[in-house]
Amino acid sequence: MASPIFRFRNLRLDPATRQLWRDGERVPLPLKSFDCLTYLIEHRDRAVGRDELIAAVWGRAEVSDKLLGQTLLRARRAIGDASGEHAAIRTLPRFGYTRTAIAQAFTTRPEPGECAYGLSTSIVFDDGLESGAADWTHGAAAGGIDPWSLGSTAHGGTHAWQAGAPASGSPNESWLISPTVALPSNLSSLNLSFWNRQQLKAPASGGCYDGALLDMSTDGGAWTQVTSGFLTTPYDGTITSSFSNPLGGTSAWCGDPRPYAKSVIDLQDHAGRTVKFRFRLGHDRLLHREAPNWAIDDVRVAGCATSP
Repeated sequence: MASPIFRFRNLRLDPATRQLWRDGERVPLPLKSFDCLTYLIEHRDRAVGRDELIAAVWGRAEVSDKLLGQTLLRARRAIGDASGEHAAIRTLPRFGYTRTAIAQAFTTRPEPGECAYGLSTSIVFDDGLESGAADWTHGAAAGGIDPWSLGSTAHGGTHAWQAGAPASGSPNESWLISPTVALPSNLSSLNLSFWNRQQLKAPASGGCYDGALLDMSTDGGAWTQVTSGFLTTPYDGTITSSFSNPLGGTSAWCGDPRPYAKSVIDLQDHAGRTVKFRFRLGHDRLLHREAPNWAIDDVRVAGCATSP
């Protein structure tokens, strides 16, 4: 059986290759520090005693507290560990030894949209938009223009859905609709994730002039705006109604600008049903930011299953 790869915060630890990565960049770490970190993660469901940790990593008892402390300090620095109660590696005094003995405990939490250790990710829908439209549809309200197309402003690969800016003078409402997705009833932590880049007009005082939002239809029913369940990137504010934006008064994203970020939305309450997603964009009647105003890529629906 292959060794598991541990993911926590923005880090990835691979025991098989003895490599630690942060945001896709390898983090140098001495081998003993790496081995201490790995052992603590593997036994994160309980505290690990000083002698146990030394025996597991060094294989001998004559290791000084100073050496152990230095080794753990390098591990802490490598993962950017906090201090106090929020630390991943915590010193627990009086753990079954003398007053000066220590123990270590390690806590990991899955990133939003990822599965906890012991569970496997089950992909329900995954579209990197590299194979054409594939049952996606797009359009605009009567009298408006449809600015959506597959373009090259991609997060991964070479293609992404992107919406340009309409001409100033007329407000505009447009949308991009996903294929239908059947959500299994036997998965936990069901979620929608997508990467999106925004260049939407927003006032410095807060709120939005132009804005983007997400709607959902369940079992072929009416569209309803998603207003809760955001595990990352909640809406930025309310679209003003002062300049004729058709979506005025609704909560929306309006990064001005915002580079590609991963949005994750909880779907567990909809398990066992079919859903469609509508990415809706509203422009007011004034000048807009340079196109593309909204780009969407790497759309995925996934959940967690018990590993065999």
